[in-house]
Amino acid sequence: MTDKMKRIISLTIAVMIAIIGFAKSPNLACEKIFDRKELRTPGHDLVTVTNPGNIFRSVSADNDKDLQKAIKKAYDQDREKAYNIVEGYDNNNNQEYGILNISNNGCNISIGFYWNNDGFVKLFISGDPEAFK
Repeated sequence: MTDKMKRIISLTIAVMIAIIGFAKSPNLACEKIFDRKELRTPGHDLVTVTNPGNIFRSVSADNDKDLQKAIKKAYDQDREKAYNIVEGYDNNNNQEYGILNISNNGCNISIGFYWNNDGFVKLFISGDPEAFK
């Protein structure tokens, strides 16, 4: 095998790996929250809306500090992947909040997390279906 062939094969493999890496799912920790079985029990509101151009999922609970802790941990992990972060405190509703914008496959994913000290928690994820692939 000639050096030129080796370089072409190496370059082809490198390009394939780059394409696979670019098309890889963002593997969001907050997305995994929706797999939890307790979300389908009393005291939790779970919503999924699927349209051709958007997927929206949310969960909320009034007094679930365990879920709040799990979402906070997942949010902090996904925070590292965000290109835009908005965080603050809503004095009218006595809630802290954070919104992350994450890009994948040329599309945006928005993650919103709202919580307070009483155990209220709400998480939503929204984006183009292509962003989740």
